[in-house]
Amino acid sequence: LCGNSPHVFGSWIDICGVKERLIPHSWHQDSGLDQCTVMVGFPAENHYSGVGVFSHAVRLSHRLPPHNLSQPRVWQSSSRKSRSCNEDEKDEFQEGSFDEEFVVRPLYEAGREVMVYNDRDIFHSAPDWIYRDSVWRFM
Repeated sequence: LCGNSPHVFGSWIDICGVKERLIPHSWHQDSGLDQCTVMVGFPAENHYSGVGVFSHAVRLSHRLPPHNLSQPRVWQSSSRKSRSCNEDEKDEFQEGSFDEEFVVRPLYEAGREVMVYNDRDIFHSAPDWIYRDSVWRFM
């Protein structure tokens, strides 16, 4: 599924998530290596057509240098600017988010149940509105 790259890990993970609740994006690369990642989506209902099943993505203008594999390469943390519980600060996120015009929200529908991308070409995040039972990720 993931091609013949020397960086194929042979790993599979079942990713669930908090359904039907708006969450902030947390942009990252899993490895930052020249490898394909394959996602197989399972929406929250039969015959679904829409977004929220697959990760959202931002395509990079150029590939970044290879990354240290000890942890993902993070662009934006999902944490708040302030860790306090001050009501006035609850909607402020850390710097580093991408302009909305560059965020790709892949459509899930019959015939589009699989998403494939090269980890060095994009930053991705869980959808800001999740509508899936699961997505399987192969690397």
